[in-house]
Amino acid sequence: MVRRVVVFFFLFFSLASSAYALNYDVRIMGVKDLSVFKELKNSSDLVGMKKKPPPSINALRYRMDRDLPQLMKVLHANGYYDATITPSVTTEGDTVIITLFVETGQRYTIGSYAIFTTLGKEEMGKAPEEKKEVAIPLKQLGLHLQEGADERKILQARLLLLTHLAEKGYPLATIENQEVIADGSEKELHITLMVQLGPLCHFGSLSTTGLIDVSPRFLEGKIVWKRGENYSTTLIEETQQKILESDLFSSVMITHADAVSDNQELPMKVHLTESKHKSLSLGLSYATVDGMGCNFAWSHRNLRHMGEQLSLEGSLSQKGHSGLILFRKPDFLKTDQDFIARFYAEREDIFPYLAFTYGSSLALDRKIKKRREFSFGIAEEYIDVTHSANDGKYLLVALPLMLKISNNLNLLNPLSGYQISYRITPSFNLHRHHNFFFKEVLTIETYAPIVKEDKFILALRTELGSIIGPSVFFIPMTKLFLGGSYINLRGYKYRTVSPRNMDGKPVGGRGAIFINIEPRLRITSMIGIVPFFDLGCVTDRPYPTPEKKWYKSTGIGLRYFTFFGPLSIDIGFPLNRRSQLDPRYQLYASVGQTF
Repeated sequence: MVRRVVVFFFLFFSLASSAYALNYDVRIMGVKDLSVFKELKNSSDLVGMKKKPPPSINALRYRMDRDLPQLMKVLHANGYYDATITPSVTTEGDTVIITLFVETGQRYTIGSYAIFTTLGKEEMGKAPEEKKEVAIPLKQLGLHLQEGADERKILQARLLLLTHLAEKGYPLATIENQEVIADGSEKELHITLMVQLGPLCHFGSLSTTGLIDVSPRFLEGKIVWKRGENYSTTLIEETQQKILESDLFSSVMITHADAVSDNQELPMKVHLTESKHKSLSLGLSYATVDGMGCNFAWSHRNLRHMGEQLSLEGSLSQKGHSGLILFRKPDFLKTDQDFIARFYAEREDIFPYLAFTYGSSLALDRKIKKRREFSFGIAEEYIDVTHSANDGKYLLVALPLMLKISNNLNLLNPLSGYQISYRITPSFNLHRHHNFFFKEVLTIETYAPIVKEDKFILALRTELGSIIGPSVFFIPMTKLFLGGSYINLRGYKYRTVSPRNMDGKPVGGRGAIFINIEPRLRITSMIGIVPFFDLGCVTDRPYPTPEKKWYKSTGIGLRYFTFFGPLSIDIGFPLNRRSQLDPRYQLYASVGQTF
């Protein structure tokens, strides 16, 4: 109940008769819950319209009268059903002070939450008015007994209930009635829902709208449910995700009919909007590592109307040139298995070496489960290395394998979770020495949110590498471990951290450990800073040992967050700087977080 304090007429006579707008302030007193206090302020017209003051005291009183019921709704929505608001109007100089004294009372909690459905004769042979309780754990509905009542959570629980029933095969279920009883003596809410389940539904016939250039056969391969199978929202969401991941559609919506057929099947419909299947990009770049550069990429993602992809990529910089032709055939032989053919050429001119590489590879990429990927194939490379501590020509045949496990949903800006990848590459050199070596790399990346709202993410990355085989002088320099890049030991001269020969040239290593530590701080919605610390060790042995020399670097990065991901600029400083080799700092720019 809202009580008003009588305001004497003579107190405001001069204000009411003035020709200019009132100057007033609002104070809300008595609310201890900070979130409720903020919600009251955000819901108040008195607060929100202070910059548009009314012309008279009567208009101000009208605004206050209109405000009080809305504020009471906020208190009730947060479980304060016994709350009262007492307004008071005073003056301080030329300012009218409106004080709202709030007595929240005790917050109501959820005492019970029951869900019932009606049993019909056709279902159980019983009277249709008989009720049966539906057993659903409250935590699945986002509620807990004895927690503070929140009308928004209670409303959300209704939606989650329908989602849960749809997952169990009842997408046509409806909530017929919700009864809420407030127990004033115990300060509890007792909530009862009456649900009409409807029939147990099965997936029925499928129709589509929006297909133009993509073949219906391609879409059929992305449908994970089978006709006659029990309806499941999980299968629908998985199908929708698979279709979007094909990169052929800008929007996907899956709906069902409002009624089942005679055999309890529910007709399904997929609404699609195709994206552009061809793309061309040109760009310029600059980095202290590569100098000035340019790149281009062209891609056709829907060859033969079956989602097959052909890509051409090229880059040119002061430190190197590269070109790539890639062909990808999705769902090769089975669903979630892609066939990939790559043909590439590269010229790399850096301090440790000048290398020309020409190669090709054939591979199968397969998703084992939702969070696991596996890739294997065969590759051949011709490598010519000069101007190095280890010149040579090599003709390699390799069998690369990769296993990746990840629950990271955001590739450009991961906020939580992990990603683990393990790569092994047995290689045989057919040129001259006919030697064999075995390279393996294990990478572990973790992301831990330290505070809520993604304001502070602690990102850690560890890379362990080993090459088993002959000495470094029988392995191509391009395959050996060399620290110093945009991701490991930032600040050191590019790919120079390794054992060196008498002339000071890096010879590369067969073993390496690289560790990155990044506390990622988001200062505003658009700006973030990332101080970082890197350390690493590269040795001529397959497995580095702690007594070997460790290099360290530190620095700081700036992040500008956009709708597609953060733009990153990092500056790294080598802490074990080699005076005649390393610069005092290195700048790096990229799209997305470092890892």
